Amino acid sequence: MEFRQAKLSNGLEVVAEIHPAALTASYGIFVNTGARDEQHGVAGVSHFLEHMVFKGTKTRSAAQVNLEFDRIGASANAYTSEERTVYHATVLPEFQKPVMDLLCDLMSPVLDAEEFRKEKDVVLEEIAMYDDQPPYGGFEKAMEMYFGSHPLSARVLGTYDSVSGMTVEQMREYHQLRYATGNMIVCATGNVDFDRLVEQVQQASEHWPVGTRIRENFEVAIHPTAAVMQHPAACQNYWIRISPGPSRRDNDRYAMRLLATILGDETGSRIFWELIDTGLAEGAALYCQEFDDVGLVQASLCAGPEEFEAVQEVLVNVIHSGVTVPPSQEELEQAFHKIHASIVLASERSSNRLFTVGSAWLSRRAWETADEIIARYRAVTLNDIQRVADQYLKQPAISLLVCGEK
Repeated sequence: MEFRQAKLSNGLEVVAEIHPAALTASYGIFVNTGARDEQHGVAGVSHFLEHMVFKGTKTRSAAQVNLEFDRIGASANAYTSEERTVYHATVLPEFQKPVMDLLCDLMSPVLDAEEFRKEKDVVLEEIAMYDDQPPYGGFEKAMEMYFGSHPLSARVLGTYDSVSGMTVEQMREYHQLRYATGNMIVCATGNVDFDRLVEQVQQASEHWPVGTRIRENFEVAIHPTAAVMQHPAACQNYWIRISPGPSRRDNDRYAMRLLATILGDETGSRIFWELIDTGLAEGAALYCQEFDDVGLVQASLCAGPEEFEAVQEVLVNVIHSGVTVPPSQEELEQAFHKIHASIVLASERSSNRLFTVGSAWLSRRAWETADEIIARYRAVTLNDIQRVADQYLKQPAISLLVCGEK
């Protein structure tokens, strides 16, 4: 295995984790832009733009893009988050050139006005469909409550009003501003010919906008509060709790993830045995969410309305038990083995490593092998677990209850 990197003359970085014996290769273009980088007037433009990129370029129609991906047997897709937009594909190694031709071409979408109008309806339907699914926009509302005026309060999909009012000119301006070479990286994993990849990307990106957009980091002012959101379709009660946690640049993230696994993993955790195995709740979990500059510890609960307050109290007590009943060495070992196994299983696929390698390079300019990541989890001690429990589980929190109309 080998890691290589190159910085092109236009500022674009190309990185690769190379496994010559791998049977596949994965390629991605990571754009350092997402919902937190949007102005209020264009909320949702990052996600909408992700849709539009596949609707035709200056050299290919939408049908040609799909057909060419199919011809080489590519597994291709894209996603948008609060901080990233990623376009990716996995192919057999012999199709490196055609798949990179396609991915690079997608970075120059035509953004046709008529296609924009048609796709707007698709995005609006997606927003409506999501709002109809339990917990009915509760997570987005809770994030807005927690972050307030912080950019991370923005919804990835945007809102019905923001997407409805968006113009194709606004999208073109956003694309020109954010899809600049200093704001992107090209990442590859698996059986990759790195020298040819660099040559190809250098040629393909010559006409891309040049520059870097600096993302400001902000402190989060937390105002503990509890709110209720009623939804006529809700038969169960859904409760969401958010408090501070380590960011993806904080080394405490390893200890906090282990603690969250001990307390709130889907199987074998304290929450599982207290709430799921006993049948008190339909769903309950504790987990971490990490961004570049801040992190969250989130808890979720789904249970019937009749005994909900008692079940909610059990969940809160289990969370606090991370402080009052320190995890044992046996619990720590079990959590480590769960995470260890998931990392090893994921690392067997070039597509999974693509997201790990690309995200780490984009946020920290660091290459971390699977073995190095596992070693960091292994180095976590019970004292580390207790320290992060004391630091984060005692923090103020916001909570939101989603329930049916009374």
